[in-house]
Amino acid sequence: QGVLRPSLKGTKSMKMAKREGDIMADLRPVQELQDSESAVTCICFGQERLHKFYILLATASKDGTVVLYRCYRTEMEISYLADQDFPQADDAMYAMPPADHSNIAVHSRLVGHGRAITSIFFNLLE
Repeated sequence: QGVLRPSLKGTKSMKMAKREGDIMADLRPVQELQDSESAVTCICFGQERLHKFYILLATASKDGTVVLYRCYRTEMEISYLADQDFPQADDAMYAMPPADHSNIAVHSRLVGHGRAITSIFFNLLE
């Protein structure tokens, strides 16, 4: 099995169109980011239980670029988590996705690496 797994159930028509044994049938690309010409060497998602409105995604590239993104949750995910407690109160400016309806926004860019990054992770405090 691959690294990505579907998190939401598909519609009936999606399930009917699924071919037996096709592990990618439930995965759909929803957005593509082109932030650099350099190849991405690794990615890491932050902890889901820390922020109510988004999940952090860190990407590292062959040229040493590191970018943190806020991946905003869908309305369905937020309603599902309505009764959950989150340890970090999100800043109000991060409570809504960008106005361009992309659902992904640059959180920060980290500088200092001059060569390819081969590993990336979040600490427990994120």
